[in-house]
Amino acid sequence: MARAWTNLLGKDFMLGIGAAEKDSLRGINFITMGENIRSYKLAWKYLLYAKKNRFTHIYCREEKMLLFMLIYNQLFFRIPLTFCYELHHLMYMDAWWHKRLLKRIEYVISITRAMKDALIKYKYPNSRILVAPDAADISLFGKTVSKNEARAKLGLPLNKKIIIYTGAINEPWKGVGTLYESSKSFDDAHLFLILGGKPHYVDNFRLLYPNRPNFLLLGHKSHAEIPLYLKSADVAVLPNSNKSEVSRISTSPMKLFEYMASGVPIVASDLPSIREILNEKNAIFVEPDNSKDLVFGITRAFEHPETLEGLAKQARLDAEKYTWDKRATDIAKFIQSS
Repeated sequence: MARAWTNLLGKDFMLGIGAAEKDSLRGINFITMGENIRSYKLAWKYLLYAKKNRFTHIYCREEKMLLFMLIYNQLFFRIPLTFCYELHHLMYMDAWWHKRLLKRIEYVISITRAMKDALIKYKYPNSRILVAPDAADISLFGKTVSKNEARAKLGLPLNKKIIIYTGAINEPWKGVGTLYESSKSFDDAHLFLILGGKPHYVDNFRLLYPNRPNFLLLGHKSHAEIPLYLKSADVAVLPNSNKSEVSRISTSPMKLFEYMASGVPIVASDLPSIREILNEKNAIFVEPDNSKDLVFGITRAFEHPETLEGLAKQARLDAEKYTWDKRATDIAKFIQSS
């Protein structure tokens, strides 16, 4: 997203960060503020920087830091700033300080329609809320690599059906435990590839879920490697749980948009948050938290390859609507025209 903002706004955009690998920030305007700094201190540093460089807008998704910036600016700085808040969850919605924050925010960017509806119930003006789901870098998935070529490069078996999941494994609402249970119903002609998780998360997962020959935890992979792994798969799975509010209405998984861009058939939990993007024309839906239904959905994918090919093609076309550049442009137009 920061790269998209830089592409759109040039020198008029600056990303503030704690610390990061410089290679991942190529092509992005950024300033390092320092690691492990408390929100109330970081807010002060950002306002000093904004004042010195005559910035007009602050765009933030960290609620507490945003609140401190609002308070400091009102009491001390008095800079004519427009504050924009990107909303990713509702966990603080009932907190008194969050209500105060919302009263002073000019624009809210919500990653789901369901969260926008919740904001409206809290009397936040509809006209000042934009729904902007997450996105994917479509260009990363443009290489014409066949499934077998991808597998050969990655050292994966050519003769197995590969089911892939990418993302976090340490949060129960992601549903990886359900995916593990479903793997028990498949023989060794199938291989479940799980990409994601720092080494200690992988170790913790294995304590809860014993090793299985057809369930392979590969741990963290660089983002640059993900497209090739997705190209190697027969099915991509999004097994989110229905037991968490975040999963039901607040999530806009980047893996979802990358699945779509990859052109791999998708089997996904039937949840409102996922339904905002997927439908019966581009995915197979299964009941959340139901390993047996997930087995049925994956099996259906393998039994009806022609249907799945059509769903995957439609998902690839639909992915064109969800790019970072388009997202940045939509948000900028919304802020400028409101």
